[in-house]
Amino acid sequence: MLTDKGLWLPDKLNHKGIFTLELWRGKRLIKKARAENGITTEGKNHLLDVVFHGTAAVATWYIGLIDNSGFSSLLVGDTLASHTGWTEIVPGTGYTGNRQAWVEGAASGGSITSSSTATFPMLATYTVNGAFLCSVASGSTGTLITTGSFDNTIDVVSGDNLKVNYTISY
Repeated sequence: MLTDKGLWLPDKLNHKGIFTLELWRGKRLIKKARAENGITTEGKNHLLDVVFHGTAAVATWYIGLIDNSGFSSLLVGDTLASHTGWTEIVPGTGYTGNRQAWVEGAASGGSITSSSTATFPMLATYTVNGAFLCSVASGSTGTLITTGSFDNTIDVVSGDNLKVNYTISY
């Protein structure tokens, strides 16, 4: 960016991500929510390692859901193996299948967004607090890159579908 004096001022690199959620009960849209995400230290290190250190990129990222039960905080030091302020809604128990793949489109204008919606067919009653993005479909050994708490909690029952999109911008 040039100033009025012709001096170059560098743009700042700010990671901004937004999870958007829709709760569908049958064919009826019940509620919408959004969560601005925070990036974990592990996520920052992964981005730096891939871009500047030659570490292999992750081919597929996955979206998971955060349970409101016992929720206290999302911390920059959270990892998939250790996140004491929250618990995950367990794939296969809380919803059908594993964490849902984030199918991203190509970057454009400094942003990448979902090219298709991740759908979670719910199997039980929960209050959903937020979402996260990680490098594995199940388990706790992958990279937790971002977490976000929705602006409103979402009460779901068995048979509901949660539809989640994610956009990341710099």
